[in-house]
Amino acid sequence: MATHDYVIANGTGAAVRSDLNNALAAIVSNNSGSSEPGTTYAYQWWADTNANVLKIRNSANNAWITLRELDGTMLIEDGSASGPGLSFLSDTNTGFFSGGADKLGFTAGGVERLEIGSSEVVFNDPSNDVDFRVESNGQTHMLFVDGGNDSIGVGISNPGDYHASANAIVSSGGITLANTTMGSIFFADSATGTGEYVGQLNYEHSTNSMQFITNNSERIRIDSSGRVGIANNTPGSFDGGADDLVVGSGSGDSGITVYSGTSNLSNLYFADGTSGTAQYMGGMNYNHSNNALAFFTNGGNTRMSIDSSGNVGIGTTSMGAPLSFADSSALKIQFNGDVANFYGISKLAGGGSLGDGEFKFTSGNTGAGGFTFSSGGTERLRIGNNGHQYADCRDTSLASLTLRKGVSGADSIDYMQCRSSSNSALMVVKGDGDLENANNSYGSISDVKLKENIVDASSQWDDIKAIRVRNYNYKEETGLNTHRQLGVIAQEIETVSSGLVSESPDRDDDGSNLGTVTKSVKYSVLYMKAVKALQEAMDRIETLEAKVAALEAG
Repeated sequence: MATHDYVIANGTGAAVRSDLNNALAAIVSNNSGSSEPGTTYAYQWWADTNANVLKIRNSANNAWITLRELDGTMLIEDGSASGPGLSFLSDTNTGFFSGGADKLGFTAGGVERLEIGSSEVVFNDPSNDVDFRVESNGQTHMLFVDGGNDSIGVGISNPGDYHASANAIVSSGGITLANTTMGSIFFADSATGTGEYVGQLNYEHSTNSMQFITNNSERIRIDSSGRVGIANNTPGSFDGGADDLVVGSGSGDSGITVYSGTSNLSNLYFADGTSGTAQYMGGMNYNHSNNALAFFTNGGNTRMSIDSSGNVGIGTTSMGAPLSFADSSALKIQFNGDVANFYGISKLAGGGSLGDGEFKFTSGNTGAGGFTFSSGGTERLRIGNNGHQYADCRDTSLASLTLRKGVSGADSIDYMQCRSSSNSALMVVKGDGDLENANNSYGSISDVKLKENIVDASSQWDDIKAIRVRNYNYKEETGLNTHRQLGVIAQEIETVSSGLVSESPDRDDDGSNLGTVTKSVKYSVLYMKAVKALQEAMDRIETLEAKVAALEAG
């Protein structure tokens, strides 16, 4: 080992000479050896035969600096971005360094700008605000990456997220995909398989259509005529009057959702101009603040509304019932069509056939036309076009109940008739209030099975004696028959037996209570009181007859 402490000790001539020769040998051999010199000095050389490298001591004499291999290969320190292994006298923080195994770093101003690795080349790996620019002949910013704004430009020095300037690539600006079959932009989430093109933007030149693909399936297509298909690649296959936008493939559910705030409107407008009411001549909107749906025509005039409870208003937004109409003199519901047909309202039976309930408009003469009401597939009531009402039979001549239209001055006309199957009158209600029946029988249900607490009635003798039977005429303004009549007065009967009198409130034509009442006499009860009194009179007569017979026999 040729090392020396470079200190010549005192000694004999031969010893000094030997010590000098050893020092010179150490100098000549650069202190070559497998271990570092025992005594070190700043800027001292050492040929490290163990590592096979040439080293020099640093200025502080506290470390060795590797210079190059002993076989001639030049080596430098790994260094760092702030202190590169190879730098410049006038700019020591700019140069080259090793960023790790198989990585070459380029630093400027103490910051890594470029890293070349075995698998990638990275510009601005520390993510600093550093721009990247490529010049071309005549264009200083042919390719420009704005590090501070995270944007890229082609032919422009101040790009947005991405910007291609005019004449950057073609005279009209933009990016051109030169392909006569299919031009595509792919979005990948893997390096192999379908993940390489999981998302796509395609232009198909054979059909001149634009296609948008996600998850390897086409979602939107714009055809050569500008028609748009969402989940549909043939929007031109539909009716030409409504094929500008087609949604759905015909398989499964389809729809369009308009998402608005809880206090805002969701709108669908139909326009025939670009200003004023022409922008919304017709349309519909959903008011999220009150959960109501409105339909409008003729420049925003609301025609129908559905409130949050499902009530429908026609021409009004004030709904007090499931279906409400505007307050006007116009017809509310009208059915138009051939008189040979039926028009009406029907409730479907469980199997989907007509019959549960129907309300129809029919045509015909002499009562055959008008309104019909049916249930269970059978007509139950008819109001004929002559004003007569027929119940329980389609054949008006055999109807079990007939309500006839009134005629002025004809009080005796039959207002209501109940008929037998042979069309014989069984019961008639006259226009003057008289009631007639065919068998002269009037009755009420009186089966003992329906009654309880049955006891003999008390004496009705005094009540019957107190009743005053009167002659009277009805006032002409009542509209009732004004001929002389025999009967009782309700207020007088009430003083005898209040249970014989009932009262009902007087109402106007609209059904409003007028605050007065009209009293009526319960003649059916009065008759039974009279029967009881008659029985008492018969008992007295029989007692008197027995006494008279005894006197006559004595």
